[in-house]
Amino acid sequence: VGYARDSIFYLQSSRINDVSVSEAIKSDLNMLPDVVGASKCLDVLGEQDVSMEWGFSHEGQPLRLQVYVVEPDFLDVMGIQITEGRNFRHEDHFSFILNETARKEYGSIPLGTKFNIKFAGKDVDVVGYAEDIHARNMRNLIGASAFHVNTLYKLNKIAIRVSSPEKMAAVIRQVEDVCQKHDLADKDYSIITKERVLERAYREENNQKRLVLIGSIISLVISLIGVFGLVLFE
Repeated sequence: VGYARDSIFYLQSSRINDVSVSEAIKSDLNMLPDVVGASKCLDVLGEQDVSMEWGFSHEGQPLRLQVYVVEPDFLDVMGIQITEGRNFRHEDHFSFILNETARKEYGSIPLGTKFNIKFAGKDVDVVGYAEDIHARNMRNLIGASAFHVNTLYKLNKIAIRVSSPEKMAAVIRQVEDVCQKHDLADKDYSIITKERVLERAYREENNQKRLVLIGSIISLVISLIGVFGLVLFE
């Protein structure tokens, strides 16, 4: 999948939108011995069929990019490698790191290129390229995409990477203790693991199969009614 998926889970809470709360939680998480790193994001990687897409124009060529809003240290935490240019810096406020599929589809867009986000009235700098990962679920091909640092967004998830998958259960218990320390009741947060993401994808796929089956049955019934009507007419 292109990143350390098996060693990552997410803490989700509306309280994480509050920077003071999220920074305090992250500080405690980063002190846990089996936590490699923690970084805020808008999406759970690998969960969605559909992601946020923005349209741009570069030298007269239209571009469409799947956009994933993250904190500057997100790629480091996830283990996503930079292939050209640089990673995000903490002083970045509106920056893009494109994936290699974007380079294949649209050519090598020079580092330093600025895209205008019209609804925000901001220019976004392209600072680097990163290796391809499956940011959407595995049913989808990897599309042209960009990781995006944007201080206008409120991020309600913290991606947490552990030292090994075997440490996951123990670290989750420690994260629950951290949440209690910061007055997050059980109803105020949720833990999202790889298993939950795969279970949701499996459930959605089964639902789609059921819809196809129901549609096929309805079509068959309509056809039989038509044939029966013709027989009666004759």
